[in-house]
Amino acid sequence: MIFFVAIWAVALNWLAYQKGFFKLPKRASSSIPIVSTGQLFGLFGLYVGLMVLFAPFLARFILLSLHKANPDIRELPISFITGFQFFLMLIIFVVLAGTLYKLNRGAFAKIWKNRTPPSNPVLLDFAIGIFAWLLSFPIVSVISEIVDKILQSIFGLEYYEQTAVKFVKAAMSSPISLTFAILSVLVLAPLMEELLFRGLLQTYCKKRLGAKPAILISSLCFALFHFSSSQGLGNISLILSLFILGGFLGLIYERQGSLWASVGLHMTFNAVSALRIIILPELL
Repeated sequence: MIFFVAIWAVALNWLAYQKGFFKLPKRASSSIPIVSTGQLFGLFGLYVGLMVLFAPFLARFILLSLHKANPDIRELPISFITGFQFFLMLIIFVVLAGTLYKLNRGAFAKIWKNRTPPSNPVLLDFAIGIFAWLLSFPIVSVISEIVDKILQSIFGLEYYEQTAVKFVKAAMSSPISLTFAILSVLVLAPLMEELLFRGLLQTYCKKRLGAKPAILISSLCFALFHFSSSQGLGNISLILSLFILGGFLGLIYERQGSLWASVGLHMTFNAVSALRIIILPELL
């Protein structure tokens, strides 16, 4: 199976290269949105504060309050966890986008869609992002499979599940929890992560270092952001594969000058992954 996916990866990406798909457009420096250092660190700090620090504290507080009222309650039901995460992610995304809009309306507009030529309709940007899944998915899959096999042979890597896979599998216990999980993974996560890593970080680095270094830096940060201690050595495979995916996300964002393009790719990648978990959970 991996052999045929590798052929898919090489053939399609070679064809795309020959057609100039990977060629970055030249845009005037004045057309690049200006994101200040304060805005970059302020918005990332706001995200970390709300998502990484405040959210677990609030969930823990709710659990302790419920346990105090009813000692039989020792953990939050999965339907509550998925719903809690969905609404929290929605609020955080609105806060991040609203804060950027209030601080820097010009950058906010250009990040989502830079209308400096060459420019395409938003729907076309989104569609090209979906198409880019055909290029990125086989490469990410092959690299991930190869690295896992190397880790198994050298370090005895045992079977592990990614945090996102565990989350979706756990949510399959009820239609409500699965709906919230799917909306979080397919819609909110791509919107929030693309705004942060491509819209803010890549734009910030591009203004100072150029497009290619900006793509590499944003891809590396995006990959490292998904590190989880529960995944053990599996983090090596995960980070490498997400670094490659991040490269495609950064490329498509830069190529189209539109965050909707990278959102389209990110949503498609997550959607296909979620469908594989739901339809064939025993294979993951």
